[in-house]
Amino acid sequence: MFEDILKKIKPSEEERKRVYEIIREIVERLEKRGLEVFLGGSFAKDTWISNNYDIDLFILFRDGEGISKKIEETLKEEKMDYAKVRGSRDYFKVFYRGMEFELVPALKIGKVEDAENVIDLSPFHVSYVRSKIEGTNLADEIRLLKVFMKNIGTYGAESYVRGFSGYATELLILYYKSFYNLILNTQDWRPKVFLDIEGYYNDIRKAINVMGKDKTKSPIIIVDPVYPVRNATSSVSVHKFAEFIYYSRILLEEMRNGLDVSKYFEIKKKVDISKYLEYAKRYGANLLYIEIEGKGGSKDIKNTKALKFFKRLVKELEVNNFPILRKFVIFDEKVIGIIYVYLDKLLEYRKKEGPLVWDKESFEKFLKKHRNEEVFVEEDGRVYAIINKKVKSEEILEDMRNKYSNSIEKFYFKLY
Repeated sequence: MFEDILKKIKPSEEERKRVYEIIREIVERLEKRGLEVFLGGSFAKDTWISNNYDIDLFILFRDGEGISKKIEETLKEEKMDYAKVRGSRDYFKVFYRGMEFELVPALKIGKVEDAENVIDLSPFHVSYVRSKIEGTNLADEIRLLKVFMKNIGTYGAESYVRGFSGYATELLILYYKSFYNLILNTQDWRPKVFLDIEGYYNDIRKAINVMGKDKTKSPIIIVDPVYPVRNATSSVSVHKFAEFIYYSRILLEEMRNGLDVSKYFEIKKKVDISKYLEYAKRYGANLLYIEIEGKGGSKDIKNTKALKFFKRLVKELEVNNFPILRKFVIFDEKVIGIIYVYLDKLLEYRKKEGPLVWDKESFEKFLKKHRNEEVFVEEDGRVYAIINKKVKSEEILEDMRNKYSNSIEKFYFKLY
């Protein structure tokens, strides 16, 4: 059913040989310096996608003191190109022979109960998935799901995405046995979906009681087979859960109608705004296209800041009475924001926010400035004024750029 798509997304034997040779080479160089290296993620399970080279190398340790320093000293000794990323345990992005490796410290443990965080569970996750997919075609089914999720924007457990992690996608396939069967079953999904591959719990209520309500707020609960007190999909938001169901239904309908569905499985999908321009034109709206790059060492921090900036920008436009029909973000190499906004329907009057009443100095300045306008206090304790002033959207965007320059590295916008 998906043979032609798999030919494009599955690594060829030649590519596999080349990639694993490079992995072996860097691992040997690190081990030569006394580091204990464990290959993790999709490359350890052979569920990776062609031409996608983000490779996880876990540096195992028993005593956490000084592990990041030891890794950095090793990288310097080996003269490798790297970037240090701050965190609870500092990790390193290493750029080696055209590939990006992440060297992540992980506690070497004998049993899952000793894990300090989910990273420490990685060797157990790898062993479990490999044991289940060996001698089957499930690795290809996982590839199909990963590429599909990346195309529809539901892949990634990062805080700025809140979608499905790579491990979660693997567990979905292990449960449903094929990509197509998963798509069929999502047609009837509704919160809360409960999947327990190894049958640890009799029902969802017992699982919630053991895991805790905070870890089971997500609309889907997948019991981690290697650590059953953990919900492997605790990061999944209602938004991403609903999007996955929506696009699964669309995919199934198009397949049944004999339509070409290859667009849902493109590896390097470029953001094409032409369809959004057509929609905006149909609605008689302008399209505001935005590219944002946040400041920070890691992609997670950068994109979190960029997303926060986008939300503030939307709020600023709404405060200034710009009617917004739809707004959303696309996570590409940078954060891309799309807003359908009506620039020619700006109200003549708008409400301007002032200071808190007990901020006497600022209050008096505000009152003096707006002595000819209606001034009043609202529930939040702030003073407001109704002013007759049209603000250009470009002015708001430039003002936002300046206001948040400490958290935003780059900001580009274009109005259509």
